[in-house]
Amino acid sequence: MRTILLISALLIVIQGCSVMELSPEEKAMREKASGIPIASAITVTELSHYKEFGPVSCEQDTSYSYGNGGADEICRGDLKLQAAKLTADLVILESRDMAKCSFGEHLCVYMHGRAYQKISEQK
Repeated sequence: MRTILLISALLIVIQGCSVMELSPEEKAMREKASGIPIASAITVTELSHYKEFGPVSCEQDTSYSYGNGGADEICRGDLKLQAAKLTADLVILESRDMAKCSFGEHLCVYMHGRAYQKISEQK
């Protein structure tokens, strides 16, 4: 009986901790990030219309990400969120690798890119 009560209490605590409430600012940032495109290539002419805002990168463990769209999708979402926080509106993906995680024995997806913002045209 004690075991059942202990397990029930533990499940209640786990369920309470698993729900993460986002602030309105974080919700807005995630919404903005969802609209940021990720390109693997861009022409020099197209790039001349953008200003670089900085690097973005991600490391995602493949063993914990199957239920969330896969490591690649999680990493892409993270790159977009980083770009949104920089007020960028484009990510150019420079590399994608898979290697042993820096924090353990599992395989991780590594993505590196640069965030850009379109230069507004003055009239």
